[in-house]
Amino acid sequence: MKYLMYIFYIFSYSPFITNIILNLPINFQNISWTDMPTIEMKGDLRVFWDVHDHSRGENAKHAYAHGFSPVTEFNTFVDYPGNQKHNIYNFIGEYPSNPWKKPAFFKDIIRNNIIHAGNNGIDVQDIEINFERNVDKAWHNSITRTDSHAKNFLDFEKAYFRAWASWYALPLILVRQEYPGVRAGLFGIQPFDRDYWGVYNKSQKQIDKKHRYNYEIWKYIDKYVDFYISDVYIFYDLPDSIYYIATNVEQNYRRSKLLSNKPIYAYEWLRYHDSNPSLSNREIAPYLAEAMAIIPFFEGARGIVLWGYEPEVTGGDAPPNERLILFMRTLERIGKLSNKISSGQLQIAEPAHVLWRERQPLVRKLLISGGECAVMAIDPWQQDTENSTARVKCGSHTYEIQMRGKHTTISLLSNGSQIEY
Repeated sequence: MKYLMYIFYIFSYSPFITNIILNLPINFQNISWTDMPTIEMKGDLRVFWDVHDHSRGENAKHAYAHGFSPVTEFNTFVDYPGNQKHNIYNFIGEYPSNPWKKPAFFKDIIRNNIIHAGNNGIDVQDIEINFERNVDKAWHNSITRTDSHAKNFLDFEKAYFRAWASWYALPLILVRQEYPGVRAGLFGIQPFDRDYWGVYNKSQKQIDKKHRYNYEIWKYIDKYVDFYISDVYIFYDLPDSIYYIATNVEQNYRRSKLLSNKPIYAYEWLRYHDSNPSLSNREIAPYLAEAMAIIPFFEGARGIVLWGYEPEVTGGDAPPNERLILFMRTLERIGKLSNKISSGQLQIAEPAHVLWRERQPLVRKLLISGGECAVMAIDPWQQDTENSTARVKCGSHTYEIQMRGKHTTISLLSNGSQIEY
């Protein structure tokens, strides 16, 4: 009976989504924005649109009409008008271990970029500084040490992180001066920077040691941001990617509790990251697109920002890529449960990096009340034709959560009843 209910659930979608899930051929040329669902998020959950193409804003307008909110995101340190003559990144490349050497044009370039970008929605400053993370190495640079005015290494370390934090803080101060009331955040540095191999098969102590600099610098940035960003772009078509997403959002959530507990937004892309040449810019596998729309909300995030670069898209009649329809249909499922998810308290029995190492299913529970929970479950290690279950306790009842192939299950558990979304 449960299997028949699942088949009914699958075919309750449009023919397009049914074919995607069942791996049947699809003519995506026939898909238009009218085939896409409207996403309705309740509580404090949000979805944002940051996809760049050549449709002159047509796709963005469609996305906004279907439930996405706008984002103003730009590269804060570049110098487009000056043909990169005053590109701040180039200056940093000359002094990667000396945060006290700001260029004279620092403030002007940032302010010009803020004005040029305008503002529509949340503001995301893209600042990706490749500064020297090894404080001991910076300390042994005599010019840097002199510029710091620090009397000892401990004082230098604090001053070093505080000085680098000012490179991120000033753009946030300036954008609020230009656009009072704007909500602003940073892409690049995070409370926990994106990591794959640095968390794979590692202990929490090892992870904290590697990412210590994140926390030390973020302490001085935190008061300037309105939200945190967790960048979870996908690199590999592997089950491991599920745990990579979960771990990165989870670690940012963990650190947010030590800071000011601001909302986390997961930055996602429906293509594989271009740093992996074997998959570069290909659309991600369907099971990953589905999981990306669900996992962040069950790891402490309050929103998802969909990023993308689709230069070949020139019109807005059709969605910019094929995987978007599955992604949005999955967000529609989240939307139907969003009021419950928004009010739920995350319960983490085992950290995601531990489940990754042990190749266990990823199961997460949000406690809504004593006898009510929202649950997600996925076992990406099993084959598409395999089924399994996960036992979840909520209140005085224990439930069997079905996991079918690599699909991600969402269920609402309430006083002995179970409803799948």
